[in-house]
Amino acid sequence: ARAAAPVLLLDDVFAELDAERQRRLAARLLAGDGGQVLVTAPRTDELPRGLDLPTWHVSGGEVSKA
Repeated sequence: ARAAAPVLLLDDVFAELDAERQRRLAARLLAGDGGQVLVTAPRTDELPRGLDLPTWHVSGGEVSKA
């Protein structure tokens, strides 16, 4: 068995949370634990302020660094 951390995918999760829960989740993501986390959002204005993570855009099947 491997001791590798799983990948966590959060699909449009911030749109479903109130401001306080958004803030708490963002703080946990920024603290990190070495695991890989992917967060999706259809619009960047739906992400909480201060969530300064690497960003990529997907358009027409193409992925580009923001």
